[in-house]
Amino acid sequence: MGNSRSRAEQRCHSQFLPGEQAEVDALLDTLSLDTGSSEASPRSFSLQALKNRIGEALPPEMVSRLYDGMQRVQPPGRAQRPSKGVSQEQFTVSLSHLLKGSSEERSLMILKMISANEGPVKARELQKFTEDLVGSVEHVLAHRQELKGWTGKKAPGTPTRVQALAAHLLSEMKLPDGSRPLGPHWLDHACDRATVEDWVFRVPHVATFLRVVIHQGDERCFLFSVSPSMAVYRPTGYNDHFMYLNCGQQTIPNGL
Repeated sequence: MGNSRSRAEQRCHSQFLPGEQAEVDALLDTLSLDTGSSEASPRSFSLQALKNRIGEALPPEMVSRLYDGMQRVQPPGRAQRPSKGVSQEQFTVSLSHLLKGSSEERSLMILKMISANEGPVKARELQKFTEDLVGSVEHVLAHRQELKGWTGKKAPGTPTRVQALAAHLLSEMKLPDGSRPLGPHWLDHACDRATVEDWVFRVPHVATFLRVVIHQGDERCFLFSVSPSMAVYRPTGYNDHFMYLNCGQQTIPNGL
C-alpha cells in the first residue's frame, strides 16, 4: 500500500495567497489558544476548540466531519501516527484542498470526512455525507436568517427537501461499472476515489456547498439552480455587490 496514496496527498501544500494564508494562520492561533485545546500539541487544536469557535453556525455532525477529515490528512514524508489534535500543516492543507483545490483534492478530503479507512466507501456513506452537506448549507442560511425562498412544507410520504436535493446531486454520479445510481440496490456499491473525483468535477454544486460551509459572505457567494438544469452562478468581479435573495423587499429592489 506504500504507493497507493493519491497525487493530491503526495503534493500537500497551501494554495493560499499571502494575505489568505495570514488569515488561516490567525484562525489557527485562535483555535490553538482555546481552552478546549489544552491537551493538544502546540500549534494544534482539538475538536472541542473547533466546536467552541463555530458555535451554532454549523450542525455538530458537519463540525465533526470537518475535524475528522483534517486530522486524517497525512503530510508527505511523515509516518501516520495518532494525534491529539489537528496540526498547522493538516489545517492549512485541508482548507486549501476544500476551498481552492482541484476535483482530485476535494474528493480526497470528502473521502477522509466520510471514513478513516483508506480505499472505497459505500454509496450509502456517500449519500449520508451529501445529505449532511446539503443540510449544513440549509443550516448556514437559516442561521444567518437568509433561508427565505426554501420554506415549503414537506408533503406526507415524500423525502425531505434536503434528501431530495442530495438525491438530485447524487443522480449525476457514474458508478465504476458505468451505471447511474438508480434504485435502493445502488447503496451497496463501492465508490472509489476516481468515482468521487469524477462526481465532484461534473457537479460543481458539491465544491460550492463545501465553500459555503467553511466561508460565507464574500466573493464566494453564489446562486444556483437545480431545475430545469443544474448550474452555479458566481460573482463577476465587477464590484462587491454580492448576490442575495430578495424576498419581499421594496427598498432594495435588486437581486432575485
